[in-house]
Amino acid sequence: MKSRHTTKNAFSIVLFLAMFVLTLPLVAAAQGKVAFASDRDGNLEIYVMNADGTQQTRLTNNTAADFYPSLSPDGSKIVFDSEITGEREIYIMNADGTSLTRLTDTPGINFSPSFSPDGGKIVFSSSRTGDLEIYVMDANGANQTRITNSPGGDLDPSFSPDGSRIVFESYRNNFCGEIFVMNANGTNPTQLTNSDRGQFCDRHPSFNPAGNKIVFSADREYGIEVYIMDANGANLTRLTDTQGSAFSSYPSFSPDGSKIIFSSSRDVYPNSQIYVMNTNGSSQTRLTYSSGSDLAPTWSVQANTAPTITALGASAARDSNTPNSLIATVYDAEDAKDSLAVTINGSPLGATVNGVTVAGISISPSGNVMATIRATCGASDASFTLRVTDGGSLFAEATLNVSVTNETTAPTIALPSNIVTNLPLNSTDTGKVVTFTVSATDNCDANPTVVAVPPSGSTFPVGTTTVNVTATDTSGNTATGSFTVTVSYNFAGFFQPVDNLPTVNVVGAGQSVPVKFSLSGYKGLNIFAAGYPASQQVPCVGGSTVAPVEETVTAGASSLSYDAVSDQYIYVWKTEKAWKGTCRQLIVKLNDGTLHVANFQFR
Repeated sequence: MKSRHTTKNAFSIVLFLAMFVLTLPLVAAAQGKVAFASDRDGNLEIYVMNADGTQQTRLTNNTAADFYPSLSPDGSKIVFDSEITGEREIYIMNADGTSLTRLTDTPGINFSPSFSPDGGKIVFSSSRTGDLEIYVMDANGANQTRITNSPGGDLDPSFSPDGSRIVFESYRNNFCGEIFVMNANGTNPTQLTNSDRGQFCDRHPSFNPAGNKIVFSADREYGIEVYIMDANGANLTRLTDTQGSAFSSYPSFSPDGSKIIFSSSRDVYPNSQIYVMNTNGSSQTRLTYSSGSDLAPTWSVQANTAPTITALGASAARDSNTPNSLIATVYDAEDAKDSLAVTINGSPLGATVNGVTVAGISISPSGNVMATIRATCGASDASFTLRVTDGGSLFAEATLNVSVTNETTAPTIALPSNIVTNLPLNSTDTGKVVTFTVSATDNCDANPTVVAVPPSGSTFPVGTTTVNVTATDTSGNTATGSFTVTVSYNFAGFFQPVDNLPTVNVVGAGQSVPVKFSLSGYKGLNIFAAGYPASQQVPCVGGSTVAPVEETVTAGASSLSYDAVSDQYIYVWKTEKAWKGTCRQLIVKLNDGTLHVANFQFR
């Protein structure tokens, strides 16, 4: 066991420094830089290095002592105290050492500054009123406000990760420094330790990133060592056992809370170097090997700011599956955008609301959140909760609204084949009732509306009528189709004296030929298609069967009549004398669209 005298001698070497030590409050973040003070070049200056001890770089260069560096949450600024003007004041500079600016200018000393977690405030100690008290000011030095008022001195303040509390060292109750915690406005100060070891006991407190542990240095029975305890002062545990007159002090948590960095003179007493260890005290590893003392190390406070997510909204048509839909954008100051995790309604796989499914979420390097959106036929507008979470478990949420539109697939119509039918036999009907069946199927509508014009059961006139069919579903999608209904006369061929094909009828040129036929009932005299009957010359083919026309009539011109007794139409065809020696074909086209022909040879 070390004697109190030995411990005091060791501590006296760093007495001046101990009055100005602050360990930086940390919030969970990626590993970054370590800021520290070193007199390796002749006097205390501010340095930075990587967390593994590499790339040690000097930032300040003056004849005064610079101490207690603290980085801003975004890593862009460093606040520290210095005697540049002869008085110990607080300064701020860029993280590369440029743009040095003085923040305080008061009698006494101002020292041990530390940023608030949001970077907007700086907490520090000052003796401007004659006693060391804790003050808070804006990050630009404005609104310097005293928040403690007690005899004995309050110093080494440090914010909790959420900014609601400040842990500090106080001599208000005795000559031994003890660890206290208070609200960020200075109210409700609570003592956490009670060592009663003399003037220098419990020092340099700071929270872990979770806010449930406090690490500090203490001059207890083992000398100056590093301790850890719960944030309420319980479960005190010593982490270092430096041995001899050497000390271990100035502890500070790593941004992820898994390591503690500290100074120790164990290897080069009385000079100190910087070490790192696990939070249970294991794996204590030396990081610096300078010719002087390296003190007050603090991990860079690259604050783990919460990510952001902006829902862009989406639309989906019923009965559709739309991959690669852009539903949101994400951003994070610390993490790569495509390393963030996005869930929907608490699931990374997808979610379904009101028949709308959003699944297959992916994030591009640029931060575009893509997904596949599927909507059922019965889907309606739906809202989903998107959550983005970064590597430090901070998250943000946004509401994704998916508007559902009507599906766009038209029905499929089933049409009958074209219908051909004849008028009733032995009737005077010039139209016929025709029935048919048309139907339609649809992807979403079980019973789309089908309309046929003319409808089934209508009386269709002689000739060909087009039936137009329209099918419409509940979403208003329409399909059309058509078929024809042809109603024909009952034409049984030509009667004597005209012979039907292939016989060639022989008649004298210029004679009138009675062309007789029946339509099975009187259908009126308007039975011919426009321009008919007509004739055209055709080649006379040798070897064809010929038959003379036994009956001719005298007529001034061609004419049509109907004989009710015989149920025959009689068309008197007036031939031309000029046709003598030629062959012609008589073409009778009825207004049902049918053609009936007979061949003639003129002598």
